[in-house]
Amino acid sequence: MVAIAVFALNLLALGLLVRHGEMPDRLVAIMVTACMVVEPMVDHITIGTWRVGVGALNLFQFLVIWAMAERADRWWLVLLGSLQMLIVSTHLMPLISPDYFTRTGVYLRQGLWGLISILLFVAVWECRAATRFERENNGQKNGPRRGARDLARAD
Repeated sequence: MVAIAVFALNLLALGLLVRHGEMPDRLVAIMVTACMVVEPMVDHITIGTWRVGVGALNLFQFLVIWAMAERADRWWLVLLGSLQMLIVSTHLMPLISPDYFTRTGVYLRQGLWGLISILLFVAVWECRAATRFERENNGQKNGPRRGARDLARAD
């Protein structure tokens, strides 16, 4: 029952990101939703206790998130990419000791996904705040939000 509630809340947050976010936010939200749907389909692909299918899907998800974080000026994408990298690294735990670390990796992934669930709602707030700041700045694109690359060029 809790899993269904978390799944529904994640879908709500991802839907709000699609509605209120800009293009990078929308692309990441659609990709995360697609990965949530595809994960049960690749869950059976294993080598011993190593879940290769889910690990490969999480690696793909990390690479897409990181590519978007490089292109967009969104702090939440960097944090999401970092959390996803930790999730990818937990998939290597069964290779260290298949008998002892399998459940530990699963529990770590559940905890990290809980943080991602909270981050998705914070990301919706950030997207709405960025839109409001842009409106308050007389419609100038990226007015109050200057990324590190823009600041380096300005100096």
